[in-house]
Amino acid sequence: MQLSVLSASIGTVVRKADAYLDPIIPLAGWAGAGTPESVEFNQSIVRVVLVAASSLVLFGLSFLIPVPHALAVLSSAVLGYSIVHAFWVHNNPAPLRIRRAATLLVDNLATSFCAGYGGVFAIYAALHFWTTVGYGLRFGTRYLFLASSLAIAGMGYNVLHMPYWQENISQGITIIVALIAMTASTELVFRRINQVSAQLAAEHAEVARLARHDPLTGLPNRRYLLERLAETIARAERGTANFALMLFDIDHFKIVNDQRGHETGDELLRIVARRIEPRVRQTDTFARLGGDEFVIILESVKCRDDVAAFASDILQIVHSIDSVASHAVRVTASVGITCWDALPIRAKSVTSVLQHADTAMYEAKRAGGNRFRFGPPAALRLAISLE
Repeated sequence: MQLSVLSASIGTVVRKADAYLDPIIPLAGWAGAGTPESVEFNQSIVRVVLVAASSLVLFGLSFLIPVPHALAVLSSAVLGYSIVHAFWVHNNPAPLRIRRAATLLVDNLATSFCAGYGGVFAIYAALHFWTTVGYGLRFGTRYLFLASSLAIAGMGYNVLHMPYWQENISQGITIIVALIAMTASTELVFRRINQVSAQLAAEHAEVARLARHDPLTGLPNRRYLLERLAETIARAERGTANFALMLFDIDHFKIVNDQRGHETGDELLRIVARRIEPRVRQTDTFARLGGDEFVIILESVKCRDDVAAFASDILQIVHSIDSVASHAVRVTASVGITCWDALPIRAKSVTSVLQHADTAMYEAKRAGGNRFRFGPPAALRLAISLE
């Protein structure tokens, strides 16, 4: 019982300390550095290896030169902490600010303490550069500045209070200036890397968007439409929703291209897309199939009357276009409609839904255009059902 109370109290203290450190030490990993969990665990393994190697070096030096007793004790303590830390991260990989803060302090203070003895141990000052850049690479610029500040403070203490560095003050000041310069240059590199990463991400998103959108109208393209239609059919087959597919093109579009030029034809397609897109619900899909053909997937439609009313709106919108690129035009559309619940079971596929809408559209076109037709025709439905 007392153990559980103690554990709960420790947990409360850790959470409060974690909250206080929230504005100072972010938990997210740096751009492209992997997940915070994997980054911290990898760092803990590297720490164990380096500290173990340092302890072995000190042990070897003890046969050649006197090694301060405090230095040997510190090395063993840091090695023990590193091992405990590695197990802590392995068993509890979720990042904790209190753990990161403690490790940041241990790494920098231990390095400054070892370097403070000077002589052959002055080489430990070089670990400040590894610690500073290492934290920055793993966790971002906030950690770069924190580690650098601790390293500079540690070397500043050595220069002011430790005999070796008081005698070799120029070396200590050189290290401090080098830490400041390295931090500034590293921050500039990180900033540039972040800018390039953001630019690459934006370019990747644009490439992905262009791969699924029509460059002329900005609408989803055929590839995206087929994916959405397959998803819509899958939902309809589970009985969760009914839908209708509306396919339409511009009557006598070739004449506009031939008489007014392809630029006028392209502008006409853009106008059609701009005027119809606001009338399409966010849950629906409006795409350019190719050429002058457009497709609208109407999700969750309740009856043919609703679809017919929307088709009439499409016809009216297209018919209202009277000029394109300063050229007077008179255009109409032909619309073919397929309702999912009207299709025979054997005809319920992406290809058949589009084919029936296409057949219905050409029926509307043969009837003079500027009208809509539902498909499949009754004769075709009967033929399919008898197969």
